[in-house]
Amino acid sequence: MVYSIYNKMEDSVMYGFRLPEDFLIGTANSAFQSEGAVDRDGKSENMMEYFAREFAGKYSPAVAKQIKDGRVKSGRIEPTSEQLPDNGCFFYDNFEAYIDDMAKTGQNVHRFSLSWCRIIPTGVGAVNPKGIEFYNKVINKLLENHITPFVDLYHWDLPQCLHEQGGFENP
Repeated sequence: MVYSIYNKMEDSVMYGFRLPEDFLIGTANSAFQSEGAVDRDGKSENMMEYFAREFAGKYSPAVAKQIKDGRVKSGRIEPTSEQLPDNGCFFYDNFEAYIDDMAKTGQNVHRFSLSWCRIIPTGVGAVNPKGIEFYNKVINKLLENHITPFVDLYHWDLPQCLHEQGGFENP
């Protein structure tokens, strides 16, 4: 039997293209880029969120062009909300709809990262039950839709408090 990537969409097959039944096809996302909800349910700030807040205005290509054109002086300007990761793709609030869409398009795998800052906000020690609950819901929803979860344990989500202590270079 051959698996169509469109077999869940009213039996339509685009261009007659079919993949082998055991072919893995899906999507991927990182917690930092997609989740949003950076200040909810006990999550702490990670090093990339800190970097974006501290340097987004200074290093964004749009600001570099404004400096070059003389429209703004050199130095930091306040970043716009589009330059900050605070909302991501709203995956934290909308993961069920995203996963439903994955299933509708015939995806059978999804790679996603766990936010260290959502699970262990201080970097070490106590586990945040709300973080565990969120990722359990995501994994369960994937499995309900016959989508195999692939979990990435670290995707640039080091808690800022550990980064300030030297990060991975600190024994």
